Amino acid sequence: METRYEHIYILDNIEIDYLFETSIFTVFISFVVNIFGLNMLINHSKRDNTSYRYCLIVSQITAFIPQCYWGICQCTIALFPFPGFISQGILASYVSTMILFFTWFGLFTIHALSFIYVLIIRLKIVEAFITKKSSNYTLYITLVSILLGFCWIFIIYFIFNNVASVEYISSHFPNYIHLLQVKGIFIVTDEILLRYSICIVVFTIFSTICFYIYLCYKIIGNVKSQQNKMSRSQKNHQKKVLYESIIQSCIKCVTCGSCGTWWVLLFIFAPIGNVNMFTLIVHCIFVGAPIPGTIVMLYQHPTYFKKDLKKVSVPIIQQSSIQNYLRT
Repeated sequence: METRYEHIYILDNIEIDYLFETSIFTVFISFVVNIFGLNMLINHSKRDNTSYRYCLIVSQITAFIPQCYWGICQCTIALFPFPGFISQGILASYVSTMILFFTWFGLFTIHALSFIYVLIIRLKIVEAFITKKSSNYTLYITLVSILLGFCWIFIIYFIFNNVASVEYISSHFPNYIHLLQVKGIFIVTDEILLRYSICIVVFTIFSTICFYIYLCYKIIGNVKSQQNKMSRSQKNHQKKVLYESIIQSCIKCVTCGSCGTWWVLLFIFAPIGNVNMFTLIVHCIFVGAPIPGTIVMLYQHPTYFKKDLKKVSVPIIQQSSIQNYLRT
């Protein structure tokens, strides 16, 4: 039996108040926090392997760029139960929402590869202490690349095979046929294609998490299995670095997965009431996804963070003192 929707709150109030403004503010906070995080990785992590440190820096940068792009250029929200998405960023009036998403996914793919590669290098470092025979790292990268490539192929198929049907909108959403002319909106009228898309999102997230858990398990097993190859300080350092990265990664997974999870919930429960506030909150969490993990990283190294704060605060204090002196 087909469902016919007469009134949906989010469609009657399609421009969520302060969505773009809160996105800009969140991006600014994320930029400031990431500057401190990058400074710590560049100047205070010299004990780590050079390749590992470079990968951490790349991962930190590539975590910020796609979310910054999403918050400023794209600013996309789902309109479920209406089968569509709308973008309210600065490029929404000039570029289609699906192309914007396509670009964001390209940026996020780079971060996903660097995210996994950080663990692979950590595994390689641990195994170097134990045995000359190393794991097949090329196989790991190939598996991740195939998974992400599969998502790319599906997205391309999605773009070229979706056609917004006027008949579908007029029969299911008779009061919102005008949305077909709204700039920045992308409508999916193929229900099967939309369901497959949701399944692909869930499968990709689940597969990535499983692969990440496997790498963590292998690193922990390698550290525990040897007794004499590492010194006690080396062993403790490897454990400390791994546990810290796991905590940071878990937090990033939760924040990065917030938007996708919310969209899946909207798709399943199809609310017609006011969920704009929840949408705004989830959107800000997603845009600011790098913030919690970076704050935890700074908290795990308070000595370095305090040094960086002193470097920033001392010039500010000196400048204010000079200004007060000139006024008097």
